[in-house]
Amino acid sequence: TSLQFDHPVACKGQMDFWITHLIKEMKSTVKNKIVDSIKTLRKPESFIDWAITTSPYIQLIALHADFTNDVEQCLSSLGKDPQSLKDYEFKINKRVSDIRRELEKSYENEYKYSCLITQLIKLRDQVHKLLEDDPDDDSSYSLRWSHLFKIRYEALKNSMSIIFIEFMDQKFEFGYEFWGKIPNMVYSPTIDDSILALTFYWMKQKVPLLNSTNSSGKHLLLTSCACLNGAFAYIARSFPDLSKFNLSRLFIGGISSGAWLIFANVDTLKDKSLCYLFDTIRVYISSHLSKVPKITIENHPVEINRRCRFFLTANVNYLNSQNIPPQLKAFVRPISLIPPSLAKLIEVRLMSIGCQQHISLSNQLATFIKSLTVVIHQVRSCPSEITHAIDIIERTI
Repeated sequence: TSLQFDHPVACKGQMDFWITHLIKEMKSTVKNKIVDSIKTLRKPESFIDWAITTSPYIQLIALHADFTNDVEQCLSSLGKDPQSLKDYEFKINKRVSDIRRELEKSYENEYKYSCLITQLIKLRDQVHKLLEDDPDDDSSYSLRWSHLFKIRYEALKNSMSIIFIEFMDQKFEFGYEFWGKIPNMVYSPTIDDSILALTFYWMKQKVPLLNSTNSSGKHLLLTSCACLNGAFAYIARSFPDLSKFNLSRLFIGGISSGAWLIFANVDTLKDKSLCYLFDTIRVYISSHLSKVPKITIENHPVEINRRCRFFLTANVNYLNSQNIPPQLKAFVRPISLIPPSLAKLIEVRLMSIGCQQHISLSNQLATFIKSLTVVIHQVRSCPSEITHAIDIIERTI
């Protein structure tokens, strides 16, 4: 989970001077590591060695970039080879089996392998979903593929390269922020729908408000999206006396650095804080769209980093909240998060840790937890069945 820079950086003197060099070197190193990892991954015989030696975050991005390239090759060859997508689905399943065998040998890299298996399952399911389209209509494949989030690697002239984030007709350069420990989220069709809605809105410079029940994974989903985009994410936890001063510091730091600011549980904030939140975000977005280089926050000039984005989360009943001003409700773009089924989540998690009987055990454990829900809620403050399931699995590893 660590990253060794390609070139040393002297962290001495005024921080304002060396921190810029530090961030630049970090991003340069991350880019080089990802590019090298993609090239290694494209050698079929090197997959296991790649999985063992590559850090989880570099694995994550390289795997998605390689997936984009492989799927587009399959789609382009469907006319000559109608089985290309099915063969690719089989290839991903084989990789899952190979990693699970490595996991059975040793649990030393359990976290890394678990994350890799979870991502491979996600990508396999996306291929399987493509296969549900009409096999005689190539345009249906292309349409569904265009509506998926993609990471694309392009080799340019003079040994240069670039990594893009693509969705529909939008394209942004990858952020190259290094994540040490990556979020290990279990995906499902409903989760994928929420990710696509989030991606559409942030690319259009809109403000998504992700709403769901407590402990449903709202913040895990948002940090997972930031991770896949190479962006730094900061979760601003809400508390009733969150002051205007605290909010202004968050805005100054986020807007100047290009971070993703996630304001959690905004339905618990006071009216004054929410009004200030709304006014500042609205001014930033207006300035961003007008390509104004700076804005002023509390008499402090702030240079706009155009990668900055804002996200809000709230309880599922936020529309009925008396705290949220009507102008903020009208301004945000609400997205409902439906967590994956309990059995599906348990199955993927058990599979990712090398459990052989993951299907039968997942159904049994899901039934067991649901039957004890009332009792569990009496002794645990967290109301989520998903949280209880993960706790049980983690304690058995």
